[in-house]
Amino acid sequence: MVKDGQNNVRSMRDNAEEVIPPDQPPPHEEESEISLPAGCPVIPLGIYGDFYFYLDQRRQLREVKDKDHSRLKVSSLFGDQADLLEEFWPRMKQDGNDWVVTGWKPEVAAQALMSSAARKGVWSSFGRVRGAGAWPGQNGELILHLGSRLSIIPEKGRAKWEEPGEIDGFVYPSAPQTQRPADKSTPWGDGQAAAELLTLLKTWNFRRGEVDALLLLGWIGAGMLGGALPWRPVLWMTGGKHTGKSTLQMLMEYVFGQNGLLHTGDATEAGIRQTLGYSSMPVAIDEAESEEDNRKLNALVKLARNAASGALGVRGGSDHNAASFMLWSCVAFSSILVPPMLGQDRSRMAILELGKLGSTKPPIFSRAEMDKIGQVLRRRLVDGWHRWPQTLEAYRQGLADVGHVGRGCDVFGTLLACADLLMHDDVPDTDSIRELAAKLAAEDLAELEGDITDEAHCLSHLLTYSVELKGRGDRRTIGWWILEAAMMTDSTRSETNEAKEVASKTNRALQTFGIKLMDYMGERFLAVANSHQGLAHIFEKTHWGSRSGTLGVWVQAMRRLPGALVPGKTLWIGGEVKGTLIPLDLITPKKLGDSPTPTSPELDPSHSHEANETGQGPLPYRSSPDPMSL
Repeated sequence: MVKDGQNNVRSMRDNAEEVIPPDQPPPHEEESEISLPAGCPVIPLGIYGDFYFYLDQRRQLREVKDKDHSRLKVSSLFGDQADLLEEFWPRMKQDGNDWVVTGWKPEVAAQALMSSAARKGVWSSFGRVRGAGAWPGQNGELILHLGSRLSIIPEKGRAKWEEPGEIDGFVYPSAPQTQRPADKSTPWGDGQAAAELLTLLKTWNFRRGEVDALLLLGWIGAGMLGGALPWRPVLWMTGGKHTGKSTLQMLMEYVFGQNGLLHTGDATEAGIRQTLGYSSMPVAIDEAESEEDNRKLNALVKLARNAASGALGVRGGSDHNAASFMLWSCVAFSSILVPPMLGQDRSRMAILELGKLGSTKPPIFSRAEMDKIGQVLRRRLVDGWHRWPQTLEAYRQGLADVGHVGRGCDVFGTLLACADLLMHDDVPDTDSIRELAAKLAAEDLAELEGDITDEAHCLSHLLTYSVELKGRGDRRTIGWWILEAAMMTDSTRSETNEAKEVASKTNRALQTFGIKLMDYMGERFLAVANSHQGLAHIFEKTHWGSRSGTLGVWVQAMRRLPGALVPGKTLWIGGEVKGTLIPLDLITPKKLGDSPTPTSPELDPSHSHEANETGQGPLPYRSSPDPMSL
């Protein structure tokens, strides 16, 4: 039995549902709000940890932390199309029978952006972002990122234009506008912009004349190709006052056009790295002078070395998160004097020495004129890109024929090949390359002075260290004392007992420094202890040194010398030690008559550059007549 009250309540509810129509949901309410609608100008790239990555409405790369998806941040991603936010995620209220838009829902828009980025998966900018400059395509194309547009030049066929965005797994974000190639092709003989620029460059007083001017032209071409090259050569222009270095730097800046060259006279490694960002634009560092503390300059040289090969760099941050970066730029330095640097750095660069201009003045040129030449040069590189591999290989082979090894072929081969693309239409013939390469023979280049192996440097450091042997009263290099112990000086050449006694005493005295001469398997060697206080002192403050309880790093270097042996027994060198045996032939002159006398002032500084990069074959000092000069 149902009570009357219950019937009345049910009747009222049923009547109300019939009389009062339910509210109609506002437009878009039933649509999925966690996806980006078609036509959204923001492109999600992916996520990494707490960070979400997007290309904003202007195709700039944006990194947004999860908690920072605020109303203003989302609006900034949409840029000047922020009005779409009200269209995509409107906030509405009912006005009578109509719905009116009163704004947009930032929390729903943020959710849609974050969900879409998450669906793209984990993503990192490292090695996947390419800024303004030139880059290699997946199938041999040349990709020119000109800031607001991309030009993709295939090996065959017509170039096509693209908007900044994702291409073949790489992200090309928009950047400030850079110099565009000329609209029309200019075959050699029409315009001859490269020849005009080369004529200008030859007005400077280069030590190697036209060859140096051609190398500078090649560096300009290499700077324009930047990240598309397998190797980016480093340039160092050096000369005293009144040689026109600053004017030459200005000329280069004008040729590269607006935003085409990072030109600075006072910069740090971090400043250049952060300014370059993801771009591959070239860098010109003026007034790179040597100082008492060269740490700042050394860091810049290291940056150029890493940029040459595109090496990975990693830096720690204050938030305990590491930041990684890669550099893809050609770097040029200029200074009055080239600072001291390792052979590995010097061999990565072309050194252009400038003499005084005398009565000659630098040419007069305008920014507009040089910018026009720069546009034509870029077009020449675009039109000649299809023959780049063959041209580079031809020059590399030509340089190898005149004594260059891998690094020299990389540096000068790239410079000459880039100049060739600018100057000619076809792959050069063998005779032309041979004639040009002969002017850059390896043994004549200042760039390769000091380009010897680390083990050769280590032995040279030992031999040229000056010591005083007990009871002798004079200081001489260890190399000299070794000659005396080997009976190869005027005071020990005879076979008299007195000469033999002098040599024996010298050999015993050398043991206080961790070395001695000894016979092994019928040959004469210099024995070098693996661990010895005397050697630790000689190699102190070098990268071949040691610390308490460890083997000296010199052991690794010495064992890389040609013919070095590791005996299976301990040696007596002032104590029982393990050691390395170095053939005496690496140390002593080939001809006994070439050895110096104790009073001889003649020290021949010449070296033979026969060593290769693996350390095999004769060392640079093998035929030196005097180990004191090593």
